[in-house]
Amino acid sequence: MLRQTLIPLSQRNEWDAHLELLPHAPAHLWSYNHAMSLSSGLETYLYAASSLGFVAACPLSIREKCGVKDVMSPYGFGGVMISGYHEHFVSELTRYMDANGYCCGYINVHPMALSSFKLSESELNQAKKIYFLDIAQPWERLEQGLHKATRYELKKWKEMCFNVVDDKERLFSAFCNLYCQTLTRVNASAVYHFDLESIREIVMDVSAVMLGVENESKEIEAVSVFICAGEYADYQFNAASLIGRQHTRGLIWCAIAYLKKRSVRYLNLGGGMKSGDSLSKFKQSFGGTEHCFVGLKHIYKQTLFDSLCRELCVSTFDLSAYFPPYHKV
Repeated sequence: MLRQTLIPLSQRNEWDAHLELLPHAPAHLWSYNHAMSLSSGLETYLYAASSLGFVAACPLSIREKCGVKDVMSPYGFGGVMISGYHEHFVSELTRYMDANGYCCGYINVHPMALSSFKLSESELNQAKKIYFLDIAQPWERLEQGLHKATRYELKKWKEMCFNVVDDKERLFSAFCNLYCQTLTRVNASAVYHFDLESIREIVMDVSAVMLGVENESKEIEAVSVFICAGEYADYQFNAASLIGRQHTRGLIWCAIAYLKKRSVRYLNLGGGMKSGDSLSKFKQSFGGTEHCFVGLKHIYKQTLFDSLCRELCVSTFDLSAYFPPYHKV
């Protein structure tokens, strides 16, 4: 029998205790999800499932439209994480969500759990491509894995002897200013705009690594933030002035040294805005392995789903677009 429950943010001890049962990423942590909830304003839970030899965990937020509730994965590289195997896990998850009144769900699957899912070719084709770097390797092998151009740019950056700063108190205000500049410069979508308290909780957490580069006038030109949980780390934020963009590679490389000291093995660099764009190629250039970050789009109550879509005049057929479609209205 698969035991399933939703653990609210108000029960931190229970949340933490369940995560201790399986490997997990930074975006599974209570602290991360509490921080993100300050921006989203959504009720957030840890979906927790277990049976003999099997454990699953996944942060979920609850959205509502016209009185109809659905579930979604919060921003970040969380998603379903699994230890062990359960043949009927996906169908049991679907039944649980249906029984608890949810109409549908957009639930991410962490790349390290993909092997437990039987995914369609369509689901895999729609998946975001992200890059994991095994930083437990010796430095020599990490350098050998770099693409030629990245190795050359890093060599030039090191020769410039820039001053790298790791004082979070000093970096925080600079990061906030640079982050706003960066969002404006790249015309970032609303999903990347977070409340100040969300950012503060994430970057000031003891598990986060925050590095910046200052110029000769002691002005911070760029800041990068990496969040950690066990052997996993995520490249969470990067912010820079126009001239500070030259430090992006160097800050990632410096962060690897900090993360190695914390016994982190896998650094998730993320991906691009879409597969094959310049940002995706930049992250690929560090020599990591490509993984699929899949979002499962499941309808638990088809009749209710169809009715709400008709009421709001949105199509129920193209599920490759924004899901559920009625939240775009």
